[in-house]
Amino acid sequence: MDVESIERALSGKVEIFMLNVGEQISHYDGPKGIGASEENLGLLCRGDPRSELILNLFAGGNGLSLLLNGFTGSLNRLLLPTTIQIQSLSPLAHVRDGSYRTPTYIIHGEKDEVVPCQMSVTFIKEMKARGLDGEVQVVPRRRHIFDLTLKPGDAQWKKWIEPGYQFLFEHLLVEGTGDNNTR
Repeated sequence: MDVESIERALSGKVEIFMLNVGEQISHYDGPKGIGASEENLGLLCRGDPRSELILNLFAGGNGLSLLLNGFTGSLNRLLLPTTIQIQSLSPLAHVRDGSYRTPTYIIHGEKDEVVPCQMSVTFIKEMKARGLDGEVQVVPRRRHIFDLTLKPGDAQWKKWIEPGYQFLFEHLLVEGTGDNNTR
């Protein structure tokens, strides 16, 4: 991953920056012949411009600058995000300032190489310290998007994913209209 790769991606060779008004990306199958897997973080692989963009954003630490301030024409002139900008996007900051009240269940691979698992553990700990309902399910020895190929009914699905759905269903029924048939 190098500066030229991201500049090439940002220069228009990646359609996500060149969308027509009203056009949405609702599906992306990735590079032809490459299947989504835990090993390639879903569909990220070298040589694919979209993948290169995402990988460079994470690896280069440029993601927040680009997200919050846009592309300035050169990676050498990116505007660093302010503390206020970062806090505006941070669920943890919202928990701490009292503006986050949504019951939350996080399923997180212990070996996640994109988002450190400890971030989810800390987030839920902070929620509980403030009387908010939250749970974190740490899946041992699993990476980012480990659940990509799991199917409802599989043993791993039942063990790791189903409890999250159960949490959501319980909160939807408790906090909804009171009608147990409403979902």
